[in-house]
Amino acid sequence: VTYLASDELNGRENDTPGGIAAREFIIDELVAAGVPGALPGEGDAAYTQPFVGTLFGEPVPGVNVLGKIEGTVRPDEYVVVGAHYDGFAGCQVTPADQICNAATDNATSVGIVLGLAERYAQTPPHRSIIFALWDAEEDYMRGSEHFVKNPIVPLADIVAYINFDIQGIRLLPSLATTTFALGAETGGPDLAAAVDTAYEWSVLDGIRLSSAFGAERSDHYWFLSRQVPSVFFTDSSGPCYHQAGDDISVVDWTKLRGQLNAAHLTVSSLVFGSASGEFLEPAWTAAPTMVFADAVGFFTALDRALADLDRFPPATQNTMLAHHATLSAIVDAGPGAFDGAAQTAVVQAVSYLVTALTYGACEGFLN
Repeated sequence: VTYLASDELNGRENDTPGGIAAREFIIDELVAAGVPGALPGEGDAAYTQPFVGTLFGEPVPGVNVLGKIEGTVRPDEYVVVGAHYDGFAGCQVTPADQICNAATDNATSVGIVLGLAERYAQTPPHRSIIFALWDAEEDYMRGSEHFVKNPIVPLADIVAYINFDIQGIRLLPSLATTTFALGAETGGPDLAAAVDTAYEWSVLDGIRLSSAFGAERSDHYWFLSRQVPSVFFTDSSGPCYHQAGDDISVVDWTKLRGQLNAAHLTVSSLVFGSASGEFLEPAWTAAPTMVFADAVGFFTALDRALADLDRFPPATQNTMLAHHATLSAIVDAGPGAFDGAAQTAVVQAVSYLVTALTYGACEGFLN
């Protein structure tokens, strides 16, 4: 994480010297962990999937890095674990800081994927695991799009995709241990239970939300679009999001270790267990529906955040309190009253809260 977020790599934009150096480092880490490449070929070619996407009519070149540990019981069934390694070159710089280090977006998530690779290399799984480090996520997920449209294994054989984007960051002091998992219901009760159990054993205060939220925010989008069960682990967007201040100084290492451990428990639930060949049934549709638990989850997050209400301008405080009252009433009314009007109110509250949490100067709230 420290190297990937260093000034030396200058933000890791795709198709730049920093991005190339990041890719070479990731391959070296997979090799050192004993994780083979997922593709035919020798040397780096076994790990790299080059592509040229397009965005607004312009070419978007990049290279995905793919490693694979073959399963010992069901090698033809796969869990894909992924995170993007490129950074956002257009972040908000300052006269004192001209480099977009992209530490928590997304060097920390790359660290989680590499940490999982090291663990499973030591304890081979029953199902095969593909470790995917995506390029060009900041160009509307062109790397993961290319993989899904040019899969190296049949998509029908992927029982789940586990995505990490923005990890190891505190949104507020009151949300120090709060983190989110979106979309676990897309794998049915087994994937949802895997995430719930991981959070129960974790030092984190995890909140599980449905795929009605954040579906187009990261690389899991392309897997969902092909009906592959997916869960998206994220800390959401705080005041350091796409800012030059998103450097190693704001990383909460204790939280990040907790997220690695929760990820390990989640993935282990998928790659070990019954040898029946049946595990997860996709439940996601083209139009995922919000559920009452989403209202409870967002109310929980907002309720915690009110401890830091004085960090916001008065007008923002008033609006946050109003949304808190609305969500409280919705939760108190119960699932039977969770109608279209209630869902609209939740969407409005969520939209406001996500924007409000980016307010202020970039800081890690570590003291």
